[in-house]
Amino acid sequence: MAKFSVSERFACKVLGQHRSTQRKKPHGRADEDALAADIIRLASRYGRYGYRRITAMLRSEHPNHVWSYDFVEGRTHDGRRYRMLNIIDEFTRECLAIRINRKLNSTDVIDALSDLFILRGVRCRKSRRRCRPRARCRPRPGARCI
Repeated sequence: MAKFSVSERFACKVLGQHRSTQRKKPHGRADEDALAADIIRLASRYGRYGYRRITAMLRSEHPNHVWSYDFVEGRTHDGRRYRMLNIIDEFTRECLAIRINRKLNSTDVIDALSDLFILRGVRCRKSRRRCRPRARCRPRPGARCI
């Protein structure tokens, strides 16, 4: 900007950038070096794996590290609705719990997770809820808990 003797506001307008991008200094995460070393280690060990598979390997490192839960909705033969709460371990792909009821709310999710904490210990550091649009809340063909 000083080289062309224009103001910061004008330079950002010409480039299509917000002015705060010029003031804020980027700084990486504290564990960035360790993460890069893990990625390089896995990429050299499994050369044909892509970044998605390596990222998945880094996310869940051992059993009970990451649990995911999801709601699946279905209808009975007479058209009445039922919901299923599925909780899986992302590392082992083991189905930890399935709760089935006509109505499931946040209290039911907390109860299911509390039961699992009691049975398996409180070693789970993360849990993820898979979010899908309501139109796709049907069991997918071939979907199963292993």
